[in-house]
Amino acid sequence: MTSSLPSSTGFFEEAPGVRSSMRLMAMMTLLAGIASGLLTVLGKGGSDGVLVTTMFLSAAYAGKLGQKVLGESKLPQSQA
Repeated sequence: MTSSLPSSTGFFEEAPGVRSSMRLMAMMTLLAGIASGLLTVLGKGGSDGVLVTTMFLSAAYAGKLGQKVLGESKLPQSQA
């Protein structure tokens, strides 16, 4: 018996079966920011720990935000 349920979109997918490298990059950068923040709080991040943590956390969201604002997914595809 086959299921007629629609296929669900995975966590790192834009659409079913279409993987998103932007989401993967955002997750990796977020994890790096969290790790950098923990090192800074524990006193092992050095004098620039807050700056590095802020940069990682900003980068984690800036790419995806820019993609949403620019509306890349809504641009018409060229026929060339």
